[in-house]
Amino acid sequence: MSTAAPPVPSRTTTRGTPCAISWDDAWVAQVEAREQTMDRRICGARTGPFGQRYGRLSKGAGGRSER
Repeated sequence: MSTAAPPVPSRTTTRGTPCAISWDDAWVAQVEAREQTMDRRICGARTGPFGQRYGRLSKGAGGRSER
């Protein structure tokens, strides 16, 4: 079992949420806007058939929410 820390993403939001490689600039802007509105980090994953923003609280070092 590896105890190494997960790799640091090359891109994050201004609040520190790691951005997925698949996120384009428009999606990052939407995540940034949602984080500003909610005044906290969010997961930012695309969910649903139309890629709606996922607004659950970002948890853990990886920046993603837990299901």
